[in-house]
Amino acid sequence: MPKLTLCMNTSLDGLAARANRDLEWFRTDPEFEAEMIALLGRVDGMVFGRVAYDELAEYWPTAGTPDAAAAPGGFTSDANRIEFARLMNTIPKLVVSRSLRELRWGPGRVLSGDLRDVGAALKAEPGRELVLFAGPTVAAEF
Repeated sequence: MPKLTLCMNTSLDGLAARANRDLEWFRTDPEFEAEMIALLGRVDGMVFGRVAYDELAEYWPTAGTPDAAAAPGGFTSDANRIEFARLMNTIPKLVVSRSLRELRWGPGRVLSGDLRDVGAALKAEPGRELVLFAGPTVAAEF
């Protein structure tokens, strides 16, 4: 049974995003980047809600290229940006969605159904660790 780690950035006042879904408040530092690279280096898969998946799929497929757009919060070095992009683009994505049928950013698969059932099914699969990237609603239901 894999361990499930929740990864959700929040502000000091407990918000996961601004009302307009803008993530410009988010900032990174070398310690955060090292922790995230270590986390991604040990997981077998990343679990996303559809909204989080769609937002990340806008950036990560081209993030490791020389002319990549700046990430929300930026990166402290090109080496960290490139390694993070490599991990984000190669680790399998498991996307919880009732509407999505196929993924434009992979590798991965769509998981549908009740979140409790999806979570139980994932726990029954063999593996080391999964990381859940989601907002408060999906995290609470999961």
